[in-house]
Amino acid sequence: MNNARKLRGFTLVEIAIVIAILAIVMGATLPKLIDIYAEFKLAGAAKTLAAHLEYLKQSTITEQVNRVADFNGSTYTIAGLKDPVNPEAGDIAGPAYGEVTTTANLAFDLGGSPTDGSGGLKTTDLVLTITDGERSHTVTITAYTGFIEVN
Repeated sequence: MNNARKLRGFTLVEIAIVIAILAIVMGATLPKLIDIYAEFKLAGAAKTLAAHLEYLKQSTITEQVNRVADFNGSTYTIAGLKDPVNPEAGDIAGPAYGEVTTTANLAFDLGGSPTDGSGGLKTTDLVLTITDGERSHTVTITAYTGFIEVN
């Protein structure tokens, strides 16, 4: 009789209780996981924007060719600068997630200082905000130095 008792599995009630507990835990944590995922996507888009601007600055200095990051509405493009990750995709464009809230143009002079795209030096920091409606991150380009920072 003892051997028969040891070979027994879980009852249907025990399995149902475990599934119910897992469903409650998932129901409580899923909304937070979705928020965390959206936050990471937005932070990644802000870092990608900063990387594109740094690439624009460095290519301007090394190639001695002026290019402009054109921000129009919620997107941006950098004409004449190929995406190093996917060169077949054409010119750099973004963002992949969220919207950039500015209509300014940005370029860098041959020394790496930020300009307005027509040659005039930026005398104040340029703050670009990338948002998805609920959350936002900023990319700041420091006047004169061209230092790019993501917050």
